[in-house]
Amino acid sequence: MLDLFLWVTIGMSYLFAAISWMISTSPNNPYSVHSLYVMVGIGLSIGTLGLVAQGKRDLYGVCLFTTVTGLILAIISGAIKVYSTEPHPIAVIISVIGIFIMIASVAYLVWCQYGTDKVPNILCQMFNRSAIYETEGVQFVALHNGKQITAGDYFTITLFMQNCWNIERTARLSLHIKRNNGLICPAKTTIVLPAGAVIKVCIPIGSAPNAKGHFSLSGGLYVNSRGGSRVRRWHAQAHTPPVSAATKGIALLGGVLVWGGGIRIEGNIVPSRSTANSETISKTETEIIWAMNGSSL
Repeated sequence: MLDLFLWVTIGMSYLFAAISWMISTSPNNPYSVHSLYVMVGIGLSIGTLGLVAQGKRDLYGVCLFTTVTGLILAIISGAIKVYSTEPHPIAVIISVIGIFIMIASVAYLVWCQYGTDKVPNILCQMFNRSAIYETEGVQFVALHNGKQITAGDYFTITLFMQNCWNIERTARLSLHIKRNNGLICPAKTTIVLPAGAVIKVCIPIGSAPNAKGHFSLSGGLYVNSRGGSRVRRWHAQAHTPPVSAATKGIALLGGVLVWGGGIRIEGNIVPSRSTANSETISKTETEIIWAMNGSSL
């Protein structure tokens, strides 16, 4: 929620500054140009403080934002300078600043995606990059073998997770049964990732002996801990946990479009012909694949 609050604050502050700036350039401006410049400065200051705060949490995401906004700022300011009948010396300065912000942001994004990592990227060696997702500096690939299972049996959700930071992170996988109450699964699974480590987590999902039909699971991966420095620069595609309609509405009021997909698993349960007891569901298992000291385990 803190990320959402910061982005809404940033969006509203820059929108306020943009509206004040546009009013100041109008020939029928009913307000004092000086007071409008003050409002522009207030909006830009609050928005920039929000960007700095968010940059400490996710500098890569901020650079994606500033790449687009820097370009828009340069285009709008340049257009005002070229087509306005009134002199606007500040427009030239703002246009140059917008170009500089865009170039600096693009340079950082390229450096992140193509720079040399301090430690090997194990997930990129194991999987195609299109299969890797990331949230809060934790990259993961989610697999399962539950396309079709027999009633009373269980399938396994396997997470390959990679901590991209030099400190320990704690992740939480939340699962929700959307269809078929015959499933038996943990609502929450807490996972601790050592600094820079790559781990494999196997989570069993069971089914009742009388379960049958189509099933659907949804969930999301949440990472709470922060801090440290990043040891893997490459960023995977963002994982967005499910977002409620209320959260979407609040974000939209601030000019921020928020959506979420999360993890979705679907399959079928076929009736069992056996009268034997259902299989015993094993516990969640965690295995360290790669440790920070560079060894494979």
